Amino acid sequence: MRYLVQIFKAKTVIILLAALATITVFLFFWAKTRKTTEVSSLPFLSSPIIESHPLTIKPQISGLKGKFTNFPKELPVYRVDSPKLLHNQALTIANSLGFQETPQIFQDIKFGPIYNWSSAVNYLSVTTNQGSVTYGLNLLENPEILKGNLASLEEIKTAAQSFLENQIVPLPQGLKFTVKQTQYLKQSGPVYLPVDSSSEADVAQVDFEFKIESAEIFSAMPSTSLLSLKIGPEMKIVRIDYQSPFGQLGSHEIYPLKTEKEVLENLEAMPRISGLQLPLLKYLPTDIDYQKIQSVEYREVNLGYYRPLLPEEHLHPVFLISGTAQLMGGEKGEVYFFLPAVAEKYFTKNQ
Repeated sequence: MRYLVQIFKAKTVIILLAALATITVFLFFWAKTRKTTEVSSLPFLSSPIIESHPLTIKPQISGLKGKFTNFPKELPVYRVDSPKLLHNQALTIANSLGFQETPQIFQDIKFGPIYNWSSAVNYLSVTTNQGSVTYGLNLLENPEILKGNLASLEEIKTAAQSFLENQIVPLPQGLKFTVKQTQYLKQSGPVYLPVDSSSEADVAQVDFEFKIESAEIFSAMPSTSLLSLKIGPEMKIVRIDYQSPFGQLGSHEIYPLKTEKEVLENLEAMPRISGLQLPLLKYLPTDIDYQKIQSVEYREVNLGYYRPLLPEEHLHPVFLISGTAQLMGGEKGEVYFFLPAVAEKYFTKNQ
């Protein structure tokens, strides 16, 4: 009898071990199949078109380690269903700024139709495909516009917010805006330079930042705001520089983002920068010789959405990597690099 019990126990152990092995194998293949299904269930994406310049040296990236812990592991990628600004929106902007006449329309090979209005007092240019609006007063012929006292920065900030609430420039649905910076400026030739007080200033400038949910939308040049207003005496709008972040947003899918390890590997394997800003040329456009860069040290990283120069099919999340550069001759500058944030396997080249 004891012998039969021992045989029974042995067979039971064998059966249990076999069942455990079967379950383990099943779970392994189920997890593998599930992972493959998750990847294949998301539509593949085209890589965002982001300007960048190759480096002859590898950037230092140790300062970025540990700075990814507060970022989400996934974000929506939005489909953009229409141009950034439509024909009727261009006409509405013109009417709200006092232009009633028919615009001159030029066709640009790269940027598409450009709508222009001008008078002895002011001018307006709207590039619909690019989503850009530039408005200004003709200060050369009307210098008296800048004569008078400027309001306080707080009053100017309130006036600028009312300007947006009145929808003088159309803001896409789902967009949140906040004032990023308010400062006094003095005109110096073709540029405006910061000053400390209203008595020294000609205008005040209010820069806005835009967000979808809690994610900021980055301009192709991060130091430039997507919406900037210059306000003069008597709260006159002296200049508007606006880049619409997107047109009408369509459907979206949630995509996993690159891990810290993947980002750092990308930066080492792809030594590039998107732009360089030199202190002395901060307020003037200039051509830069990127081959003069001797070293780059990245120190900061932010996560948001990239506002492309021209319409694209999707609005992509990106990591904005920033730091400093050392140039030949001892000059230093600020550098930045936009890295697509969605994991590489979801782009079309991985099909």
